[in-house]
Amino acid sequence: MDRKLWEPLLRFESRDYLERYYREKHARTLNAQRAYEIGSCFTQGREYFASAANASDTVKPLLLYYGVASLGRGFTLLRNARKKEESLTPGHGLVTVEWPKTLHTGISSILELAVQCTKGGFQEFVETAGNGQSHTWLDDQGRLGGFRNDFGEIKFISDGSKVTLGDLLSREPDLVAEYETIDKGWGNIDLGTVVAFDDRIRVHFMSIKDMNIRQAVESYQFPASATLSTQDHPRFPGIQTLCIEIAATGEERKKLIPIAGGQENQISWLTRPLANRDQIVDIHRIYIEAFILGMLSRYFPSKWTGLLRSEKGDVARSVVLATVARIESIFPKLLREQIV
Repeated sequence: MDRKLWEPLLRFESRDYLERYYREKHARTLNAQRAYEIGSCFTQGREYFASAANASDTVKPLLLYYGVASLGRGFTLLRNARKKEESLTPGHGLVTVEWPKTLHTGISSILELAVQCTKGGFQEFVETAGNGQSHTWLDDQGRLGGFRNDFGEIKFISDGSKVTLGDLLSREPDLVAEYETIDKGWGNIDLGTVVAFDDRIRVHFMSIKDMNIRQAVESYQFPASATLSTQDHPRFPGIQTLCIEIAATGEERKKLIPIAGGQENQISWLTRPLANRDQIVDIHRIYIEAFILGMLSRYFPSKWTGLLRSEKGDVARSVVLATVARIESIFPKLLREQIV
């Protein structure tokens, strides 16, 4: 395990630190029992990740999911002063949807594995954490600005909609190269840059080979008042981009932008919303991915080991294994950012 990655979370295994943090966050005293409950979740989560680091790929996804779930429970107890260990809803908060039917055709359908949200750990984690994360954009002078942005209610929590593993992995910029080997495209990721003016937002879309850029823009479901134009890229004069402009000022501008990343780099990206218009931030997507792969390895071990052994239909092998590695390295970092 990467100690530097875990050091900020190790603090929450200390009773003294927990008491100080809790007092600052909730303006109340944390009793010994509550401190023990919270610290135990963080300790258990870390131990699951430590076990996963030394485990074979056959069991690693399950250990990682248990680690994610334990850390999620610890976060919920830490940030929701009304919650106690005994009052947390039993269950994962996610349920599988017809997996035997989906997997009947073999491992080629792994990306079609679907889940729904129900009451339990994931739902309580989302309600406690919210749906926000750090975000950056450029101003009209090309200067970078950073802030935490809230991407609104996650309807998946309550509307009965389903999300598949493919829906999630096709929206992970870190997995673009692996996903491209399956789909011959970038899935639901686009090259794009967000620019904030005093009176409007402009989103630049760069075309990728074999891409229907107008169809891509439509998938973001921008307001009807948005205008479409062709303009130079803000960082690469002479390179034409398709632009969406939406009139807005102040904080209202932040409500109109898609999830974006890498805006501080020359190459930056945008993430398309789900079919129900949800924009689910990184940590929640990774939580669901961990659940799907953990349950796949636990309840369908022949399918999971078949994928590992490169059996027929293993086209998703590369992106799935990259996802497992990403859960291990990214989830603790994202949780640390949520706790601050």
